[in-house]
Amino acid sequence: MYKNKRNNWCIVVILLGVVSQAFSYKAANLTDAVNYGGKLESITLTGPQNKDQIELLNNMKFQRLTLIGEAVDDVLPLLNNINIECLELGRYPIEKIPLSVFSNINLKTIGIIDTNIQSIPKEIENLQKLEILFFKNSKLSEVPDNFDKLTNLMYVVLSSNNFDTFPWQVLKSSSLIDIGLDDNAISVIPDQIAMASNIVSMTLRDNKIQSISPFIGLLENLTSLTLSNNKLTTLPEELTLLKRLSTLKLSNNALEKLPDSIGKLSNLGRLDLSNNCLTNLPVSFADLQMLYTLYLAGNPLTIFPDLEKNSNLKRLYLDENYPKDKIEVIRKQLPLCQIYINGVILK
Repeated sequence: MYKNKRNNWCIVVILLGVVSQAFSYKAANLTDAVNYGGKLESITLTGPQNKDQIELLNNMKFQRLTLIGEAVDDVLPLLNNINIECLELGRYPIEKIPLSVFSNINLKTIGIIDTNIQSIPKEIENLQKLEILFFKNSKLSEVPDNFDKLTNLMYVVLSSNNFDTFPWQVLKSSSLIDIGLDDNAISVIPDQIAMASNIVSMTLRDNKIQSISPFIGLLENLTSLTLSNNKLTTLPEELTLLKRLSTLKLSNNALEKLPDSIGKLSNLGRLDLSNNCLTNLPVSFADLQMLYTLYLAGNPLTIFPDLEKNSNLKRLYLDENYPKDKIEVIRKQLPLCQIYINGVILK
């Protein structure tokens, strides 16, 4: 994934030694870097670059190129002949990705952060080896309809952009297993979610989601689902068909009830229901025998469940409204369970 680089205004070249130990080498300019005899692993360019020297990149062999600030503007248009596997760029108000980027057919990773880019061009289909697409803190609001051509794409992160509808087109990639859409303005998880048959992890925290298509029940490989900080009041009953789901995060919504058959989530181990509008829990909640971490604080519960029936509980987060007698029963029946009241462990 994309990681922020250091801010020093120089070229950072990471070299692999003969004993497979990576160490740093700083070059004053590209001429010094290209004349160095070691094996290059990655190059980071920050700030303005001498355009005459940029051509030297075509004579260098390395796998990873990171462009920060004005280096983005100077170097991106000249990428045609550079054979790299990973391109990272950011912290510069570029509005479009130059088409030259998509001629680098060996690219496996693209990481873009802090730009003004609004769309991904259809030429992305040229990157047949692409495995990771990371696009954060930009202005994306649409994606092309040809992600089915990206048959090796496994990880997509499009967080902190301008999507107001779910970019379902990315689900066309048959290899996709992880998608992150945090911090957008998406209001609906649509029927097209059924296309994501191989998805293992999906995060959509900090959106405006009010409804979820019942077709989410078809995601038979899903193990982790994060929907915190949205506007959900109910969940589709079909959610309980996700037999492999082990982590479900629903904090800071407006949930008034849970599906009656929630107990069918036989592999659910971590459940966060904190800060919702729940007044009780379904009877089948006691069937969640794999549940080891439960967050319940911040709900106006009036009927308090017998949580001691969830015999595998190891961490339980409640608030001061939970009856003391109920807590004592839990402590007696589940002596290994750590109980937290308003975030403070109960002694």
